[in-house]
Amino acid sequence: MMERFQSAAYRPGSPPFESFTLTNETARIRTAKNRIKELEDYNARHTKTISYIPEGLPEITVTHDVIENRLKITPPPKDKSFALGLNKIFRQYGFVWSPTNKCYQRKLLNSMYSEKVVLAAIREAYKKNVKE
Repeated sequence: MMERFQSAAYRPGSPPFESFTLTNETARIRTAKNRIKELEDYNARHTKTISYIPEGLPEITVTHDVIENRLKITPPPKDKSFALGLNKIFRQYGFVWSPTNKCYQRKLLNSMYSEKVVLAAIREAYKKNVKE
């Protein structure tokens, strides 16, 4: 019985693999190599975690965590945060509350743009609260 399966799987004079199984393999290998190179370049440029307090917002801390690939913004205490409506601002720009890290966070994708927009919205919320 085994000889019948072996003879059906490999015929003398034919290649061990059918041609359709090897189609596009070089493209897959090239894509994988390019992706590895991109990740190595990214890690070479971004190897540290940067944390700072934005100008004019002393109660907020912004952290670029490259290891976890996250942009983290730590808001002021909960009472003040809800009074200013910051939770709505964060959710509007794609941030999600992380109970473990006690901050709002999102992936580092387009983080510079989203960081500027969110901080500008928070500054506006602070200005409105001061006027009222």
